[in-house]
Amino acid sequence: MAAVNYSRTRWSRWLFRALGWGQLGDETETVLADIQDTATKKVLELGTIKLTILKLFRSLSAYRKAHLKVSQDDSLRQLDMIQHFIQDFADLCLEEKQKDRRNSQEGTCGATRDTPAGPALPAEAQQGGK
Repeated sequence: MAAVNYSRTRWSRWLFRALGWGQLGDETETVLADIQDTATKKVLELGTIKLTILKLFRSLSAYRKAHLKVSQDDSLRQLDMIQHFIQDFADLCLEEKQKDRRNSQEGTCGATRDTPAGPALPAEAQQGGK
């Protein structure tokens, strides 16, 4: 890390001289080093976010078994497609919940209008056992 700070300081001094701003003071060097450290952290954070988006996009593409032609660098397009997938999935979940509610209101044991709730009773049992 010391070598990086040394070359950063050397670069900062060269930049100040090239721009005609004179010599760097210790305080100015510290401020410049802080700015460079912050910029480095932000670039790393952005890279991590972009890589995460790409991995999620690839996972969803594999799940859908679709080979979508989107550039690796087009994070906005990838996020748009991820959003559409999530919305489609949410819609499917809502439809299934509604089907389950309808089935539970129509009868027991998952019976629907087309299928009886259980085995048919003999005719004697239906007439009260005469």
